[in-house]
Amino acid sequence: MSYQKTALILAAVLGLLACGYAWAAAGQGADPAPVPAPAVAVTAPSTPPPPASTAAPQRPLEGQAYASLPFCTLSADGKHLARQPCRTAPPQRPMPRRPVPQIVEPMPSPAAPPRVAMPPLPPSAPLRAPSPPQPLGNCGAGGCYDAGGAWQGNGVGNTTVAPNGKLCQRNGIWLQCL
Repeated sequence: MSYQKTALILAAVLGLLACGYAWAAAGQGADPAPVPAPAVAVTAPSTPPPPASTAAPQRPLEGQAYASLPFCTLSADGKHLARQPCRTAPPQRPMPRRPVPQIVEPMPSPAAPPRVAMPPLPPSAPLRAPSPPQPLGNCGAGGCYDAGGAWQGNGVGNTTVAPNGKLCQRNGIWLQCL
């Protein structure tokens, strides 16, 4: 194994050990490193701040002490709580749904498109029948001459190309152009 792979594996194992140690220490009640408080812009409060004796850090209340606190409400201006400490309001039970008949109106069907007469078709080109077979004469390795004296070069298989560009089929001494 190369030194780079060994160093990478060793770094990963050491990182996992360090994270595991920090996680175990946090689970045993060790205080994690303090996090600095974010900077907050100070504005003039609309009401005077509470006395210093009540501004001390409060611990969460438990059980009966929490239940004896009043519910949290907003002050008249709606910017802060009216009383502190307070407890959250109990969840409201939703109103039971009343049965109402469901009315589903059908969607209107789209209007049928207007019928348009199709334009007449243009006249089609006349169909040409294939030419009758012509006898070939004077054949060589490169092709043959047809009855009119035109050279018909050999193509792939029995197919040849006539001088006018038509494909022709050769069957023995007969040539038929399509």
